Amino acid sequence: MILSIEETCSQTGGGSTGGGTGDGGLGQIGTGGVIDLGGYYNTLPFVSLGYQYYQTEDPMDPNYVHYTNVANYFISLGNTLNQLRATNPDLFYYTFFYFKDKGITIKSKSFITERLIGLNEWYVKANSNPEASEMNNQYFLNWAFEYLVLNPTVKWQDFYNEYLATPCDKIKAQRNNVDFYAKMNVLESNTGLKMETGYVQRNNNDYEYKDNASATETSNSLGLPNSELAENKNIKGYMHTHVDDFTYFDTSEGADATRYGIKIFSPADISYFMDMIKNAKDANRPFGDIYAVMVSSSVTYQIRFTGNQYQTKTFTMAQVEALKKSYFEFMKSRIGKQKQLELGFLQFINDKMNLKGVSLYRMNADGTNTEINLNTDKTDTTETNC
Repeated sequence: MILSIEETCSQTGGGSTGGGTGDGGLGQIGTGGVIDLGGYYNTLPFVSLGYQYYQTEDPMDPNYVHYTNVANYFISLGNTLNQLRATNPDLFYYTFFYFKDKGITIKSKSFITERLIGLNEWYVKANSNPEASEMNNQYFLNWAFEYLVLNPTVKWQDFYNEYLATPCDKIKAQRNNVDFYAKMNVLESNTGLKMETGYVQRNNNDYEYKDNASATETSNSLGLPNSELAENKNIKGYMHTHVDDFTYFDTSEGADATRYGIKIFSPADISYFMDMIKNAKDANRPFGDIYAVMVSSSVTYQIRFTGNQYQTKTFTMAQVEALKKSYFEFMKSRIGKQKQLELGFLQFINDKMNLKGVSLYRMNADGTNTEINLNTDKTDTTETNC
């Protein structure tokens, strides 16, 4: 939570033997003079604000010696990471105490450097988004570094997957997972059935096959575990089929008829997805772990939640039934026109279901993924390969 904005601060410092101050600025032992305080204090969450790292610049003072050693470590990292430290002074603060506890060794320096490099890559990318809040990114950066230093057993890749990976990153990781890949192959081979099949995945990453579908010549629905029951609140994802079009004998007409399906998510699919989001919110689990997949013989989609806690909502069974009827009327002229189905789906969940933060991804046959969004006036889609 950003508390307020402070004016940019700078102070004078240094002395007869040093160019750094006890306030977080970096300087090698030298001639002294005016220096940067050690960052732009433009948000209050900086715990290092005003912290005195040492009392005197006595070369015999262990705090001063440690401070200069930490300073020299940052200087050795080069301009990019030093600039990151300069605008985010808590990075120096937590490094100072980590090195004090672990010593400045090859192992401890590698630990800090790996996390600084990773966070810097995220920070640069996050700030390149014109819609992002730079202050929020700065706050998260400092929190992330503190978390990593205080929890040294957390591997960088695990932290990245949990907190920094984009939905596209997560989908790529899924598609490289042997177990997920095998489940997708099963469902792809099931699209010729006349009933839907699928899997649910729980937080322990175990999958459960589901084929309890209600299927008629004109409709088809897969039964998924009741998301309101305590034993099912740990479901983090599901994948299911939308079956191929097929011909059947229509007794009312006395002739063959073709059952056409909508090869994209339905309101019932979205409702179950939002139930999973609610369960994650209630359990304080990350939204980024929740997903839903629709597999058909012509195209496969995944949805992820990229919104915030205030954009979560759920639907009653009566609401879903009403939405299903209006959805079919809205989408039936688009059947067989996949781009139009994508546009219609995004328009419907935005306008009719009033859902924000549900993002659509096409899982392409060549192994790539495409994020699909409404354009600014919601009359067409834009695509980003990722």
